[in-house]
Amino acid sequence: MPWLVDAVVPVLNGLKTLPACFESLRREVPGVYIIAVDGGSTDGSWGYLKENADMAIRKYGSPVGESRAIGQDNVTSDWCIHFDCDVVFSEGWWSRIRGYMNKPNVGSVYGLPLFGHPNTPRLADYYRLWYRVRTPNPSTLCNNLVNCNAVEVVGGFRRDFAGSEDTDLKIKLEKAGYQWICDHENFIYHPRTVEEDYRHSRWWGRSVSRIYRNPVYGTGYVLINLIYTPLVALRIPRSTVIHVKHVLYYYIGYLEGLLRS
Repeated sequence: MPWLVDAVVPVLNGLKTLPACFESLRREVPGVYIIAVDGGSTDGSWGYLKENADMAIRKYGSPVGESRAIGQDNVTSDWCIHFDCDVVFSEGWWSRIRGYMNKPNVGSVYGLPLFGHPNTPRLADYYRLWYRVRTPNPSTLCNNLVNCNAVEVVGGFRRDFAGSEDTDLKIKLEKAGYQWICDHENFIYHPRTVEEDYRHSRWWGRSVSRIYRNPVYGTGYVLINLIYTPLVALRIPRSTVIHVKHVLYYYIGYLEGLLRS
């Protein structure tokens, strides 16, 4: 019998990546019930969602936090998957991740996102090294199995957040005693380009500034990451520029966020 679980995805102009994303999720999780919340796409995503999602909801101008909250409001399973529309689930993702539902105090668990794979090998090489150098546990909702009761206990998603709704949820769950777990042996793929990765770092910095409203945090992030630059240069020299630009774009976005508030 297929395992029945709901899955929530916020969408805004994701037509280019939606087919591969949905296909990989349905392959991994037979019986998954996909709840898609569209924020006003203009690229044909809405038409695709109406045909291929199990529940398609549209709210123009909905920030990602509100889209996730709307989706969560329609979940009926005890656990649900929150994912992004531009990822590809790897083979075996579900068989590994589902075992965490039997462990106590788990709020969310996910696999590492391998950015750049398979379209941009040098970006994927950089992230493979980055994950070996550090032991990451980022605040992401790109492929998370989420404890619905825990989300309700901590008050759900910030509907006004246009980004970093994942960071906000992680902070609240951990403060409430729930675990936010990264399974380092489990991966999903995110076939973005290097330029898209830089833009994402800048956007991420802007959104994170709403939560960590202290320039020391941003400065600390830059200093910590620059420490790893020599390690990156030694292991994969061609990734050094990617690493430095990634950090700088993040900090530019972070400062922009502080100045705009």
